[in-house]
Amino acid sequence: MRKMESYTYKRWNKMWRLWKRNKLDSPLNELVTYDNYMAHGHLYYFQYLRYENEIKRNIWVIKNYLSKEIYDNLLKAYEIYKDNLEIINNKKISDFEIEKLFMEVDEKFYEDAYELTKIIMIELSDFTNIKINNLKEKWRIMKKFKRC
Repeated sequence: MRKMESYTYKRWNKMWRLWKRNKLDSPLNELVTYDNYMAHGHLYYFQYLRYENEIKRNIWVIKNYLSKEIYDNLLKAYEIYKDNLEIINNKKISDFEIEKLFMEVDEKFYEDAYELTKIIMIELSDFTNIKINNLKEKWRIMKKFKRC
């Protein structure tokens, strides 16, 4: 059991390293982006993506992977963002007031955050580009082939 946990942990860390270098394929890239920027809330996530087309593309890609509750919450947050974009961009209200606009949807996300982690883990298990080379195991297999 320990070896599997260690292997999963290594794959998880490698996934984040690849994400930082922008080398993850879709949809894992979009799911990890959502997970990462949601540490600061929906507003931060939308501001990172910046352009409406990019936001819509990200939402469209992750739609099929999120649970209905998380997806509906994301859409609700996006509506708040679109409806208040001028206020947000022009700083017509304080940062605190802007954060209050997103408080309900952010709290809902944080309640379901573990669900997103599970989704990413499932996608990670199917993602073949993240391989951890176990040199001891590789060496043992090579020895077996040499005997044949």
